Amino acid sequence: MQHLIAYSSNHDLPRSDDWMQNAAGLWVSNYFGFGLMDAATLVNYSRSWHTVPEQIKCEIPRPRLNRFLGQYGDTKVTLNVSKYSCGGENTIQYLEHVVVIIQARFDRRGYLEGNLTSPRGTTSQILPYRANDVIATDFNNWPMLSLQFWGENPEGAWNLRFRNHFPAHEFSGYLFNWTLVLYGTASDPLEKNPHVSRPFTTRISLSKTEIALMSSAAVIALIIVILALAYCKFRVCRRKSRADKPSNHIKFSALSRTSTEAAREESTQSV
Repeated sequence: MQHLIAYSSNHDLPRSDDWMQNAAGLWVSNYFGFGLMDAATLVNYSRSWHTVPEQIKCEIPRPRLNRFLGQYGDTKVTLNVSKYSCGGENTIQYLEHVVVIIQARFDRRGYLEGNLTSPRGTTSQILPYRANDVIATDFNNWPMLSLQFWGENPEGAWNLRFRNHFPAHEFSGYLFNWTLVLYGTASDPLEKNPHVSRPFTTRISLSKTEIALMSSAAVIALIIVILALAYCKFRVCRRKSRADKPSNHIKFSALSRTSTEAAREESTQSV
């Protein structure tokens, strides 16, 4: 059921500026997960759905760390995962859930923020800022779960970062140890489900600066197009006015000759 939801959800409707595409091509958000559930697509997929491979659990501890969590800057710890981290054979190749369990202490617990970055470059906020969590007690084996790495390969360096949300306040602490728990399958869960549309694997991840530059470029391009259209319209109008002048002169001359001939005929008749 979870695979059906992950691959059938619609990310177009929930509006948020934190949408990103993970390395497996799935769109994920801290606020909306995989997006709005699409009941029609989910039912269509489920009609011919084949059971996915058996789930594997891989638990990798990082004991006796004792890293200082300072008032300023980020504190980064790294854990390397290989195919031998959990037995060697039949290891996870396609992620599902990822859980981080920490044992830590911080002067004001709610001010501590944490992000987890996968070996493929996807970053998930697993510990957000919590304004009302002002307790100074420890994080006693706190589990923090993320689905944003769904479908990725877990092998490589996992980076866990912590920082003080308000560096102006003199809060600090320690990260005593942490454990990375991986859930997933050894083979492709969509191999027996070819009717399920695979997400595009082209990562689209733009920074705010890149988005601002692209927006500015689009505005400048629009202004150039408007000015070009105005200039072209002005040139066409000038050409048209020039083309109209001789014809008006000819009409005026023709009218003058007609009036002169009419006057001559009247004078001839009167004589």
